[in-house]
Amino acid sequence: MIQFGWSKEEGRHVFLGVKSKEESETRKLNELTEIAKGIFSNKKTLTYTEFTHSVMEALDIKDRMARNYIKFMKDNDIVDKSDGINGDYSLSTLPF
Repeated sequence: MIQFGWSKEEGRHVFLGVKSKEESETRKLNELTEIAKGIFSNKKTLTYTEFTHSVMEALDIKDRMARNYIKFMKDNDIVDKSDGINGDYSLSTLPF
């Protein structure tokens, strides 16, 4: 997979290299796990809005991308959404 990314310094997209799909997914999973641990280190649960803003700040991204990352985290059991009225998010805990 050929990777391009936005360079703030150059003000344009730049070539980042070639990576396998598995390597990209593993990197994304590891990065987002660490981001989630950092976000939930101060507070055990967050509302969707608080969580979205925290992801936006941590990764310096826009709202839509933050929502995509939150969905990825939820789908990969990095975070859990409570069944309560508020639907708060929290870091997933391992069953053992």
